[in-house]
Amino acid sequence: EAVNYIFHQGKRLESLSFKLLELIVTDRQDYAFRPLSLTKLVEEAVQITEIKRREKLILLNKDYEETLVQGEKDLLISVFTNLLDNAAKAVEPGDVIQIRGKQYGEQYLFCVIDNGCGMEQQDVSRITEAFYMVDKSRARKEGGAGLGMTLISRILAVHKIRWKIFSAPGRGTAVALRFGKKEDREDKA
Repeated sequence: EAVNYIFHQGKRLESLSFKLLELIVTDRQDYAFRPLSLTKLVEEAVQITEIKRREKLILLNKDYEETLVQGEKDLLISVFTNLLDNAAKAVEPGDVIQIRGKQYGEQYLFCVIDNGCGMEQQDVSRITEAFYMVDKSRARKEGGAGLGMTLISRILAVHKIRWKIFSAPGRGTAVALRFGKKEDREDKA
């Protein structure tokens, strides 16, 4: 079972690498979107980031409603994986990361919230710049390269998903994604 998991994740990473290369180098915009279960996307990201959370004894508090989103599966899993990974890097051992999602009228709001180190406003405004790191020593120790939020920004732009980062030093960070109208997220077939 472990070998099968490693093989599957290796193939997923290979596929994702090609898609990210296309996205960044060629600025590709024409991905074949299809309706996807938000729960399945998030749960795959939760599984991918489990080892890091387990090492730091980080708990997840999940409270989100199921919905469909239009998108490219591997790219959206990458978004959720990066958000969870960043939250895990920001918190102390034993802390809790919250995952929230709720339908508000025609829109769906999804948030990843941590009570970690937080960021100054000038860092929040620069966080999507390639290679920008708020805390270079911690980021390198944790294996960061300063590209995660840049990729998230590009992927969300291609998917036309609006997002915002709320953060304060010593209080933590919340990243909110706003998915468009419900009928735009469902299959029109």
